[in-house]
Amino acid sequence: MRRTLAVTLCILSMAVGLAAPASAKRVALVIGNDDYAQVAKLQKAVNDARAIGATLGALGFDVLRAENVSRREMNRQLQLFASQLETGDEALFFFAGHGVEIAGRNYLLPVDIPNVEPGQDDFVTAEAIAVDQVLQRIRSRGTRVAILMLDACRNNPFPRDGTRGVGATRGLGRLEAPEGAFVLYSAGVGQTALDRLSNSDANPNSVFTRSLIPLLRQPGLSLTQTARRVRVEVQKLATTVSHDQRPAYYDEVTGDFYFSGAGSAEQPVAQPSTSAGADERAWAVIQNTQSEAVLETFAARFPDSLYTEFAKARLNELQGEPEEDRVAVGVYPEQPSATDLQAGDEFQDCDECPLMVVVPAGSFLMGLARSEYLGPRHRVTLGSSFAVGKFEVTFAEWDACVADGGCRTVDDEGWGRGRLPVINVSWNVRIRAYLVWLSSKTGEEYRLLTEAEWEYAARAGTREAHWWGPSPSYEYANYGKEQNLCCEGLASGRDQWLNTAPVGSFPANPFGLHDMNGNVSEFVEDCWTEGYSDAPSDGSARTDGDCDWRMSRGGNFDNNGKSLSNSGRRRAGADYNSFGSIGFRVARSLEP
Repeated sequence: MRRTLAVTLCILSMAVGLAAPASAKRVALVIGNDDYAQVAKLQKAVNDARAIGATLGALGFDVLRAENVSRREMNRQLQLFASQLETGDEALFFFAGHGVEIAGRNYLLPVDIPNVEPGQDDFVTAEAIAVDQVLQRIRSRGTRVAILMLDACRNNPFPRDGTRGVGATRGLGRLEAPEGAFVLYSAGVGQTALDRLSNSDANPNSVFTRSLIPLLRQPGLSLTQTARRVRVEVQKLATTVSHDQRPAYYDEVTGDFYFSGAGSAEQPVAQPSTSAGADERAWAVIQNTQSEAVLETFAARFPDSLYTEFAKARLNELQGEPEEDRVAVGVYPEQPSATDLQAGDEFQDCDECPLMVVVPAGSFLMGLARSEYLGPRHRVTLGSSFAVGKFEVTFAEWDACVADGGCRTVDDEGWGRGRLPVINVSWNVRIRAYLVWLSSKTGEEYRLLTEAEWEYAARAGTREAHWWGPSPSYEYANYGKEQNLCCEGLASGRDQWLNTAPVGSFPANPFGLHDMNGNVSEFVEDCWTEGYSDAPSDGSARTDGDCDWRMSRGGNFDNNGKSLSNSGRRRAGADYNSFGSIGFRVARSLEP
């Protein structure tokens, strides 16, 4: 499976007239399946997903994307998608690939669906993803709108030229959409969807998707108007090859929803003018992109712009460049630094120093939208790579500072020293002393992570509550009993420690960092604040709160599983010396 991440182009969104409700976020999951192992392969489903994903990203959606996914991966992506949704949000799920209708129920097929003989319907349903269950997952999160767009209308397990789907020659069945849901099929009941008009059709997208994308971009079209117009456009194209295809939709949404700004309810809406520098502003945002889909979207939106020639030239460069050599846009590009270190590199500035890992620059959404303590949700962009301790600072590393006269010895509670994380260290005195000693010894400026840097490093490009998934797990972290908020450790699974565990006893996250969740909570640089109002967007520390208290992150060995969340935060007294469950991790900047 190839997976890319969404590119949020705020200026380009303004250029196409975005008007989403300020109180809700827009989240989309876009899946394209071409490379089926045992049933007919498709040619354009992945292209469709990429084009839809780029369009939705430009319209203000946070887009999760997946390509050629197995059943297990498809379920994982759906879980990840659902975890991003909160009450009042606007959610969209797009699937291009094979689909079936069996006994009145519709199913989407992952690429590892087995080939079956007639009469093996139960086998197919067990290995596929039910459409109604997808809807139920979305609606269970309290979304204001749940939109499903399915370019998957067929159910024949044997190849059929120019069409898409598995089963007999009839499309997906009627779906009774629940309240707040809108379902758009690429073909009506009993019809099949064209993957292409003919074998010589050079358009990279299916008939449905190529008709849909321009309508999504057009300001003033409500959801229902969009569905009606795509029905007309698809039917018109299909008729040219004597095919009957008329997209169907099922609407239970109260009120109007607009992809690209509200306008007159029934009158055609003129395309927004590209004068006044909209193309120039959009190009300023995307000119360094490595995404072919983004460049294609720009060229389609601004066909007469001078910058479109630049976009096409960049496309030609990318299409001649091996994909594995490209950097993913808006994810974690490696930044050059004075040290010439690259993202993922490890280094030590001295034998007694903490082992460091280079974390790449990037951006992420921090906080929760509707939480006084964890909100408001806001985007943080870290413009430069930086180094983070691979492990929490250990007693062995602390005792090296003691031996060198830079630190005072601290109590280990009788649990042991060595590779156990150091504890009983105050923020104001003891940790500052260690940082001064380490900086003096190495000639580099060591510091604590900021709260934003900590969360970014803990998430490591993932979007679940923990880097490994939505639920706490004793296989990935050292934490306590679930029935208590604190303070009782538990040994279970890989977690064999009632108190602290030697650092590195659990798997590293995708950035190569261990124990970001659990073991000991970690002090960060920031002063205590009740939420993220007026929080900086560049990842710097908050120094405008109550600095007698400092933030700690990550949960610890005697917290319950809820405390391990990447977004969880607690405060601790800056002068207190006897926190047996709080330690710290060091960081240092890499820019000259």
